[in-house]
Amino acid sequence: MTTVNKMTKIYLGFIMVVSLFLVACNNDHNTSVNQDPIRVQEQFFAIDTLITITIVNHPEATTLIKNLRTMVNDYEKMMSISIEGSDVYRINQKHSGEFVVISPETFHVIETSLKFGEKTQGAFDITIYPLIRLWDLKAEKTVLPTDEEIGVTKSLVNYQKVLLDRDRVAISLQNENMAIDLGGVAKGFIGDQMARYLREQGVEHGIINLGGDVLVIGERWDNTPWTVGVAHPRREDSGKSLLARIKARDEVVITSGDYERFNQALFEEKGMRYHHIIDPSTGYPSQRGIMTTAVIGQEAMIGDIIATALFNMTVEAGMELLNSLEGYEGMIVTEDKQIYATKGMQDKLELEDMSYELILGKGD
Repeated sequence: MTTVNKMTKIYLGFIMVVSLFLVACNNDHNTSVNQDPIRVQEQFFAIDTLITITIVNHPEATTLIKNLRTMVNDYEKMMSISIEGSDVYRINQKHSGEFVVISPETFHVIETSLKFGEKTQGAFDITIYPLIRLWDLKAEKTVLPTDEEIGVTKSLVNYQKVLLDRDRVAISLQNENMAIDLGGVAKGFIGDQMARYLREQGVEHGIINLGGDVLVIGERWDNTPWTVGVAHPRREDSGKSLLARIKARDEVVITSGDYERFNQALFEEKGMRYHHIIDPSTGYPSQRGIMTTAVIGQEAMIGDIIATALFNMTVEAGMELLNSLEGYEGMIVTEDKQIYATKGMQDKLELEDMSYELILGKGD
């Protein structure tokens, strides 16, 4: 199976899980007016993600979804690494030291990323792109990069070499051959803008599913929380099996996993998951014994950053980071079947696989 096919099946499985819970409990709860909810749902592919939008009980749902498609396409043209003329494309094409004037939106995403680069001590780093390009997981390479290639490329990764000019709203990369990639954060930012738009338009019940980013608007029409499924990291059934369920009201649920995108050919040959989350400190796909991370809070952009950073930290450091973030909860699932979760997850989390041990509040 190719990586692209595997990704598509995972996205479809995840969407199926969320859609399942949109419909679930209909027989157990009546709506507030004793009527079946009116659901409008649409799927489309953008930002390298199969997107599903569901709006419940809103008369203009179809028009709102159409407007969201336009919004997503506009942001993709702004922040894509591969679309010629995008902010990111122009930054990466400039010589070192040259400033590039960009949109306020892209500037905000980059500035926030650098802030969390500092907070996570480099565990999240938008200058990771040279290493992503070297590993090129989509190509299903059967030969690993050499240690020398990784070492040379890793020297180009350093978020502290990104310069900001707030007055001009401009960005500069200090070192030649550096490059940024907002793939680990732009999706969350776009999701936040989509959710804000729907709320402004009076939507009270809905879900925006951007693959591993799920943003729930309000609560269900029957005044119960939405339930978002967390795919089991070690069951090869395209995301249908659940490790856990997370209850959410008017917040975001961000998950990341080593099962989402990895080199299938190398996995079959070497038994090692060379996955899409590259550790900036080593230059290799993260190998810290973590299979899944999840973050729950108010902003998908911040959730994206933290869910990625947790993969590149020890469990102890990751739990310390989670506990330091006001308004956010989260969990870290390790290969030895431990689930380390913040105390606030106790009322949100329902385990499906009881062979995993839930450890609340600490990571040592």
